[in-house]
Amino acid sequence: MGLYYIRFADDLVACFQYRRDGEAFQRALEQRLERFSLTLHPAKTCLIEFERFARENRQKRGLGKPESFDFLGFTHV
Repeated sequence: MGLYYIRFADDLVACFQYRRDGEAFQRALEQRLERFSLTLHPAKTCLIEFERFARENRQKRGLGKPESFDFLGFTHV
């Protein structure tokens, strides 16, 4: 018998109360990765409104339902 461990070290979800903090984090992460000749995957990198009142807030702005995202095999709605 053995123990098999799989770690998903390249996936990350970061949550922020304010959009500006998320944008600042993304810029800082891009700069940090650049030092190692790495980049964020553009199809997997996005900043979305995902919180308790997202549906109501987006409806007030005429944007429709909130976006969902897939992470480690789960769809978060």
